[in-house]
Parts: sequence; C-alpha cells; structure tokens
Amino acid sequence: QVVAGGDASPQVRDPQRAAALGDVDAQAAAVQSMIVEALAGVLAGMAPDREQLAAWRDEIASVTLVAANTRLAVFGIVLLDLTIVTLTFLQAEA
Repeated sequence: QVVAGGDASPQVRDPQRAAALGDVDAQAAAVQSMIVEALAGVLAGMAPDREQLAAWRDEIASVTLVAANTRLAVFGIVLLDLTIVTLTFLQAEA
C-alpha cells in the first residue's frame, strides 16, 4: 500500500456534465476518487520498488494525470496539473 499527497488543478469545461456528479462537494470528491483510481492503476502497472517510487515520482504523476483525464473527460472535467508531493510505502515490502 502507498500513501500519496499532492495538488491537482481541475477545470470544469462542461458544467452540465459535471453536474451529473452532484453538487460541488460531490464533484470534488469524485475528482479525488478518480485521481486515486488512476494512481492505483499506474502503480500496479509500473510496480515500482521503494527506490523507484521516489525516483519516478514525477513520471508517476504525469502518467496519473493522463489516466485521470481519460476518466474525468466523461464528466466534462480536465486536470490542468497534478503534482505528487509525497509518495511512500505504507507497509514494509514482503
């Protein structure tokens, strides 16, 4: 398991489609959830070890941005930027 923290800059390009997610708080929660799902997929695909996790942080953020945007586009939302500030393993490796 990995703990991640950072910043994202979403932009709503189609308010009607974004409204399908609910009110502004629900939209923010949905954006966060889609980013987490995208990050989980990227990490599963890359399978980095501890050293790679730190060294590849920018690359992981870049691929996560693309993957999240694919999901968010359905709701008329796009991430303009995604920065991963912290990315660490939660448990010791087996």
